[in-house]
Amino acid sequence: MTEISGEKGLPSARFPVKLETERQRWRSRGAWSRRGDKMKRISVGLFGFGKTGKLVANEFIKDDRFELKWVVKRTKKFTEKFASRLLGHEFNGGRIHCVAKLGARFFRKNPVDVLVDFSSAQGYRGYAAAADEGIRIITAI
Repeated sequence: MTEISGEKGLPSARFPVKLETERQRWRSRGAWSRRGDKMKRISVGLFGFGKTGKLVANEFIKDDRFELKWVVKRTKKFTEKFASRLLGHEFNGGRIHCVAKLGARFFRKNPVDVLVDFSSAQGYRGYAAAADEGIRIITAI
């Protein structure tokens, strides 16, 4: 408890003071600006769900500044499931899709702010249409 003495005849007040760190503010409010205004979360699509892709997906899921919308992988195993569930989280996030089943309208129907590529060297063929939709692409190849 902190006590503040009164000024100009006002009575003193006792109240709890809670100091927040920047990290606690991110966790409690989601993304925020210096003024405390909420900011939009960055929506992310991920290509590649191998060893490194799973690590990257887990980091996006844990960070409140990002929202993992979908994951595209080469094989059909675990398609139509959620990356968050496969990584041990208790919510549905990052629906998994197979690259062979991506249609021409996939990126229009599932828009994201950023596409992150942790797939193979030939992975760019699967998201060529994303550039036409204006999606920013980050590649780790």
